[in-house]
Amino acid sequence: MIFLAVLYCVSFSNRDPRWYNVKNHLEQQLVTSNSFSIGGSTLKYDQVTSSANLYAWIDETLIPFLFPRYHTNGDQLKANRRLYVHDQVNFRVGPMRLRQLRAVQEPCRAQFLGNFTCYDEYSINREDDEDYCVAWESRPCVRGQAVYNLTSVAWNFVSSVDIWGLPVTGLHSTYGGGGYIAEFVVNYNISHLVLNDLHKYTWIDRRTRAIFTEFTLYNVDDNVFVFITFLTEFPETGGVIASTLIKPFRPYQHVGNLGMFIFICEIIVLIGIIVFSVHKYIWFRRYGKKMWKEFWHVIDILIIILFFVATVMYIGRWIMINMAMKEWENHKNKFVNFSHIASWDELFNIFLAFIIFLTTIRIMRVLSYNERINQFGQVLAHVSRDLCGCFVMFVMVYVAFVTFGHLIFGRHLETYKNLFVSSTTLVNAIIGKNSIKDLFSVEPVLGRAYYFFFVLFLLWILMTMMNATLNVGITIVRKKPVRSTYGIVNIVASFWREAVGHIIASNNTTTKERLKLSRNYISSKKFTKTIVGTRQDETQQVDIVKPTEDLPKKKERARRIYQ
Repeated sequence: MIFLAVLYCVSFSNRDPRWYNVKNHLEQQLVTSNSFSIGGSTLKYDQVTSSANLYAWIDETLIPFLFPRYHTNGDQLKANRRLYVHDQVNFRVGPMRLRQLRAVQEPCRAQFLGNFTCYDEYSINREDDEDYCVAWESRPCVRGQAVYNLTSVAWNFVSSVDIWGLPVTGLHSTYGGGGYIAEFVVNYNISHLVLNDLHKYTWIDRRTRAIFTEFTLYNVDDNVFVFITFLTEFPETGGVIASTLIKPFRPYQHVGNLGMFIFICEIIVLIGIIVFSVHKYIWFRRYGKKMWKEFWHVIDILIIILFFVATVMYIGRWIMINMAMKEWENHKNKFVNFSHIASWDELFNIFLAFIIFLTTIRIMRVLSYNERINQFGQVLAHVSRDLCGCFVMFVMVYVAFVTFGHLIFGRHLETYKNLFVSSTTLVNAIIGKNSIKDLFSVEPVLGRAYYFFFVLFLLWILMTMMNATLNVGITIVRKKPVRSTYGIVNIVASFWREAVGHIIASNNTTTKERLKLSRNYISSKKFTKTIVGTRQDETQQVDIVKPTEDLPKKKERARRIYQ
């Protein structure tokens, strides 16, 4: 319990309840359309529906937010205050950048319509990685173009290895970590010139499949970095799919008194897991493969493996943070990528969450002392084969309904647009959170029939069968006699009585002196004892034989008989 409490302290230091406020504040400033405007603009990111809207949002909303010039009262900001964004709370860590992923151009032919030029869907294995001149012209380029054009580097492909990039999954597809990068600078006027240059030469065209708008902020008051990504997808079917990724993370854990406390907790956890690992190694040397047959030993080994993986990731995160901050200190006017650190921190917290989960589950091991608690496991063991059969039938019927729903309603409803979304929709229907109103409006007859048979087969028949199977197992197990009622409560109570008894016996010297002064007190020096030790069933039994000398007996008064 102590180890788990210390582990909780370490895990919660990587998350802060105030981070939601940071995320909500940034969404109100840039994303949500019903919030107040910045710089006289009312266009927010959730209103972006085309490439023209994206250019307008960057020009009228994002750039004024990142590069403020005036205070709320109209006074011009000083140089040190212009390092912050519009809210004057978050520090801007370098400029922003735009990163574009493009599809490959291929010739195609349609029957009765002739030849066309097709731009297929994006794929990491088939993305466009050629270098171009300005306005996507083929090479060779005009001499002096890199000198007189601010965006000459934005038409060259950059590998993900060179910019510490990682693949990102959007709402429509998964995109690589490289691409065509338009670098901005930490200046309001030059940022406008760069954006106008991109718009002039049609940097976003038909082959564009995704635009990543990325920048990093640092909240000084909360000691938290925030990496923000606005992903604008341009699918091959047309239109725009906009999504936002706001990832707060805390790279510097050991700051202030609380940071020192977290550091001590990390040392305690490290020592505890090392001792725990040595103990399990000794058990493995003694019992070998028999340990794998015990459920709790398997849980312990998983905890050890996950902990050492998390330790390696913790060290890797520390190394990457130092590299990124050193790069930013040397080039403060250039964009430094923190996306890999934010993703690494998120993955580290996933492993840490699994460790917390398994360690908390491991506390349930003490409940195995109680026979009635063990009956739960006996019920599952008794009906395991029948439950597996019911589960196979449930999965087959469930997959049939998922496929049917996607094929019939997928072109009309977002809740059935693919197989994964259809499966989650039906899971919500099982727990009572359904969306039948849209289903009935799209297909009045077929939708009602589909939902009726779904409830009939999955909820009424199959779920009832599974409940009946469990009830049979519970009835059989409850008829068996309870072997022992000695449980964890008895163990804790006996431990408490023994500990308190030792403390009282060691501290209460007045009782011993009172016994010595008693006339019935007999010293052990007046007679000898013969101790015979016999070993039976690997336990030592001690018998005290009668002393060789007769003990003085207390005189008894003659009883009076009253008639």
